Amino acid sequence: ILWYGDSFINTVQVPYIFQDVAVAAGKASPFIGNPSVDGETLQWEIANNEGPITTDLPAGQTWNYLVEQEYSTRPTNISPTLFPSQLGNPAQFISDTKTLYNDVKTKSNSPNVTPILMETCSRSLSNSSLSSWYPSPTYPTQLSRATEMQTELHNYYNQAQANIGSVAQ
Repeated sequence: ILWYGDSFINTVQVPYIFQDVAVAAGKASPFIGNPSVDGETLQWEIANNEGPITTDLPAGQTWNYLVEQEYSTRPTNISPTLFPSQLGNPAQFISDTKTLYNDVKTKSNSPNVTPILMETCSRSLSNSSLSSWYPSPTYPTQLSRATEMQTELHNYYNQAQANIGSVAQ
């Protein structure tokens, strides 16, 4: 299983928790590749970090699954002109999920790899940026702002899923 994401995956070591759960359930320990880099987008991973697609794979093996998780603000409508470091760019996210999937299929000779999109979550209610990204009066409370962000994330992950034929979220 090849994992690409950011701190959402790395902070709690999701790939290795998944591996432990599989073993605890009596399954063979899945091979894990996790080149995820905290604070980076899938676009950055494609441009700078695709080496592990082939170098992390044991000789003669193929990837069975690709888990993709995007930087939390990318699949949202947060204005890139107002917040350049927090680029909301859903079209780029949707494109990048397919590009990374196709790159894994071709570069690692894994034509049957199954893409799995792992939806990230909204920023927390205590995150002060929410009020800038989703201003009043349209979003009068932190809860309404976080809810809107999560709705956007969910909608754009669904669109990306449809675009690449992903099996899960």
